[in-house]
Amino acid sequence: MIAKNYMELPTEGLTRGCMLDEGNAVTVYLDVHEEVRQVPDGNPEEGRVKDETVRVGYAVRCLKPFSEDRLVDAAIQTAFGLRDGEVSRFNADMAMKIADGSDDATVAEYKGFVKWLRLELAKALGTMDALKAAKEQKIAEIDAYDASPAVNGFVLNGSLVWLDKATRVGLMNSTNIAKATGSANTTLWLGGERMVVPCDKAIQLLSALEMYALGCFNVTASHKAAVEAMTTIDEVLAYDYKQGYPERLKMEV
Repeated sequence: MIAKNYMELPTEGLTRGCMLDEGNAVTVYLDVHEEVRQVPDGNPEEGRVKDETVRVGYAVRCLKPFSEDRLVDAAIQTAFGLRDGEVSRFNADMAMKIADGSDDATVAEYKGFVKWLRLELAKALGTMDALKAAKEQKIAEIDAYDASPAVNGFVLNGSLVWLDKATRVGLMNSTNIAKATGSANTTLWLGGERMVVPCDKAIQLLSALEMYALGCFNVTASHKAAVEAMTTIDEVLAYDYKQGYPERLKMEV
């Protein structure tokens, strides 16, 4: 999980209420909101504190010339601990995995973080109206839930595990080939554990898992469509996107 470290906004020098021009760079404070923090009250040696309301935001700094893409790249570099020059390659690698349908943890985290960044930047710059911003935020939450273990997980022999789309397809193909060539068993790796499973049992497991994944996909798509059709912010904010998902699979091999 990417940690979003929020900083107190400077009291002067901001433009648009969230941008600080630093000469050769620009810092943008995203998701600006008020937060109650405790600060010393009186003599520090006495240990007294009081509550103080401050404005905080997620600070992203990028070198000029400023653009949305440069700001997003700067945030990705910091969030994923990349060195200078590594962002383009990292983005290309993520794009390739997304195109291949990968839903591993890093890809899901990357997709959610980039969507959140672009949404918050659009809100900060005033390029998105309030209803659209609320919808985008809710859909980002739906995507994050869809990629979480609450959806992407099934119980096998008492342990919670998952196989992404590419792995499921590859295992089904290899198991069918093994069966067609006369092999009675195939090998599955789940949760770091090696399992030798009868081909018919593996095909049954993978088929059930594929149907579960399809059911989850349909529920997620219906939630997104419902949000897109809404006409008020209150509807969007109140929408429960965790409902309707298939019951988690439980299997033994």
